[in-house]
Amino acid sequence: MFARQPTQLFLKSTWHFPKLAFRAHFLSRTASPSTLSGLNRTAVITGASRGIGRAIALRLAHDGYDVALNDLPSSSGLIDELSTIIKEKTGRKAVTITGDVSVEEDVRNLVDGAVEGLGGIDVMVANAGICFTKSIADTTVKDWDKIQAINSRGTFLCYKYAALQMIKQGRGGRIIGASSLGGKLGRPYLSGYCSTKFVVCALTQSGAQEWAKHGITVNAYAPGPIETDMLKVISDVDPNADVEAGYSVFCPSTMSNQTVPQTALGINGTPEDIAGLVSYLASDQAKFITGQATLPSTENLTPAMFSTSLVRLRTLAFPLSNKLKPASRKLSTAPSSNHPESPRVAVVTGASRGIGRAIALRLAKDGYDLALNDLPSNQSQLDEVGSEIVEHIGRRALVLTGDAAVEEDVKNLVAKTAEDLGGVDVMVANAGIAAIGALINQDTEAWDNIVRVNLKGPFLCYKYAAVQMIKQGSGGRIVGASSVAGKKGMRNAGAYSATKFAVRGLTQTAAQEWAQYGITVNAYAPGPIETDMAKGISFIPDEDLRRSAQETLKTDLGFLGTPEDVAGLVSYLVSEQGRFITGQAITIDGGQIYK
Repeated sequence: MFARQPTQLFLKSTWHFPKLAFRAHFLSRTASPSTLSGLNRTAVITGASRGIGRAIALRLAHDGYDVALNDLPSSSGLIDELSTIIKEKTGRKAVTITGDVSVEEDVRNLVDGAVEGLGGIDVMVANAGICFTKSIADTTVKDWDKIQAINSRGTFLCYKYAALQMIKQGRGGRIIGASSLGGKLGRPYLSGYCSTKFVVCALTQSGAQEWAKHGITVNAYAPGPIETDMLKVISDVDPNADVEAGYSVFCPSTMSNQTVPQTALGINGTPEDIAGLVSYLASDQAKFITGQATLPSTENLTPAMFSTSLVRLRTLAFPLSNKLKPASRKLSTAPSSNHPESPRVAVVTGASRGIGRAIALRLAKDGYDLALNDLPSNQSQLDEVGSEIVEHIGRRALVLTGDAAVEEDVKNLVAKTAEDLGGVDVMVANAGIAAIGALINQDTEAWDNIVRVNLKGPFLCYKYAAVQMIKQGSGGRIVGASSVAGKKGMRNAGAYSATKFAVRGLTQTAAQEWAQYGITVNAYAPGPIETDMAKGISFIPDEDLRRSAQETLKTDLGFLGTPEDVAGLVSYLVSEQGRFITGQAITIDGGQIYK
């Protein structure tokens, strides 16, 4: 363990890790979207009078944004009250601009008013929306036109006029919409709502591609069962209530005798959970994420998963019973930044360089003590990371070399961490290898090795971390390494893609099995990141393989991500803000794939 006078403890093992064939100079990189540091940062939130919209407005004001609050004129008293709270509690500017997002002139006035009152627009949160529950046969044209106007056209108009202003300003920006798992999977009695959320997915992906060159990212959140006033009164609302009601009117249960399956985590989320996600997406940490409308992929989405994924409909647009209660078990406080008195310990494999190193340093800055693991051959680099954590950040660091794909080594890694640092609250199974080559040229030995390192390794890390976390009884966070190649098979990377697809399956299964213990399990799925592997692509001798690999470096945002971008995502996932996210492989790729 590193202390002020470092004493190192090492696990003995042999790591059969092939040397990468990549050695090269840094790839050039274009400028990333502005961090807006030193500027007055401004955000527009529609549907801001209550619930999720209100929580987002408060969170962004707390983050340092001046805010423009929008809702229908009938909610003017609520947004005026919110404006006063923001000014008094955060010291930020707040302007209120009423209007209907489905009316083009109102959206123009909203954007112009925000610019006039706050000086510009850096973030647009298109949160406003409505819902109704009727069978297709019972849905009238009036019903259909109204929900399409507000949820579809309203999102389109907010995206469009925010983007025009951001392009004019020339400093990039963030556009965030309200999607849903109903935008990936149609549900009975929700044809109008689900169709509009499919529209939001398409708008988000198209906008991300069109505006990436301007430094604008476009994403969406997909909320599920959220504790709001709407949820509390759900059984008292007429399922056929007039759809003419305002943005924040709740969509009631489809059928009073139906009950939504409880989430795998056994709790409902809060508006603050969604606000935390928006806070992350609006931050500079998320500059390499764009075009992501929902986190689960279409291929793996089933009706059962509709109730257990990240978050569902912004307004719970699916059958729900008011008898559903949050689980009495509290989620882990160990990873929470709100509990600094708790000892927090994270294990990071493959921590000697690149993404693993960046994750270790970021978690140390977040207040974690670290157990650092990598190959014995990477001992000196691992020691340097440990020294930096101790000497410059002031946290404890334990260096343990070993093979993350050897069961005994992983057992020792977890046991030694628990013994010397007091437990395991976070496991980041980052270690992995890459291989490039046509499938027909792939030999069995190479296949077996990449499967051993990239899949068996995460399996062992997940398993023994979970065993320790369950023993501790305070929950925890497990994070694995997938890839965009785990969401879309890539030419000349068949073996690598296969293992990264498998990590997603492992992550989803583990999330469901261990949710009862307060353990969340997620993965990051990066695109091109400035690492040793990316640097060496131009030096691959085979022309066809080199050209194929170079194609994977292109992003719509026009630049490569950094290990710190991925570390920021991991930091979010293991924080208290990430407590309602589980079973997800989150794409962070600068706009390469849109699923």
